[in-house]
Amino acid sequence: MFEREFSRIKDRIEKLSKTASILKQVKKMIGSIKDINDLRELLTLLGQVIHINTSGYGGYSKAFGGSIGRIYTDLRSKKFEEDPELTGKNVIKNLSKVFRFLNPNQYVKELMRIRRALERMERAAQISNQFTPEDVRSLISRTNYLLNFYKGLGSVRALVIRVVRLMILNIIKREIEKRSLWFINRSIVVAVFSNPLVAIVVFLIILFCCCACSIILVLTQLLSDPIGTIINICS
Repeated sequence: MFEREFSRIKDRIEKLSKTASILKQVKKMIGSIKDINDLRELLTLLGQVIHINTSGYGGYSKAFGGSIGRIYTDLRSKKFEEDPELTGKNVIKNLSKVFRFLNPNQYVKELMRIRRALERMERAAQISNQFTPEDVRSLISRTNYLLNFYKGLGSVRALVIRVVRLMILNIIKREIEKRSLWFINRSIVVAVFSNPLVAIVVFLIILFCCCACSIILVLTQLLSDPIGTIINICS
């Protein structure tokens, strides 16, 4: 009975250790996110966290991995360029689902259950052929380390959420501004060239400006060097 549970807990501790290693990388990345590529890298790491935790002792549902997949797809798709505001809202909605289930408090609760189970096993290990009290104590030590690590992740999680949301909102803002500028420029070009009379007037204005600039240049040269300028014009 205890042998099977010990093996299952050992496997889960390995997964939680891998998760902790990835979340350390996430913690380092938070302050250096500058563009959409950094954001995709962060989401890839979070996707790995969910993938690791989709099976085994206290595992999470694969549906949460699907949320990361949808976010990543939305950020790479043409939909984001065509309608950044709507796509961005979908991304933020999926992020809310993901972060709700990546709450470090859930890992803490799970590790506390694991530690209680290991403490019960420590007594049973005296009569087991599969594991010894030293094996159990080693796992308890790793469990305590992971508990301390995950307890300190609360503020980091909140910071990740804030950074990712701000990043997406800034991208949406830039895309909307880019599209608005393109629309204004396109509107001006269409207004000018769709009406021949307006096009002729614009052409005459440009021609007048060019002539005026030439006259001003000649007058400036005449004032600075009148004899040389007259000789150049005559020659």
